[in-house]
Amino acid sequence: MNRLRGGRFFTKLDLADAYLQLELEDDAKQLCVINTPFGLYHIIECVLELPLVQLSFNGVMDTLTQKLPGVA
Repeated sequence: MNRLRGGRFFTKLDLADAYLQLELEDDAKQLCVINTPFGLYHIIECVLELPLVQLSFNGVMDTLTQKLPGVA
């Protein structure tokens, strides 16, 4: 929390279910297919609420924010 010392503005982001916007890797896209009456549908984004997906999202957010000043 030392990175927040001296801060004047604080915010909290609501990222509930934001991991559903992460795009799947190419290999995973080939495995995630739904059979519909109109044909096969390849899933390109995370649609399942799996603990592993949530952990991956946490890693992405940590990577994106680690070099931002004043972010903890």
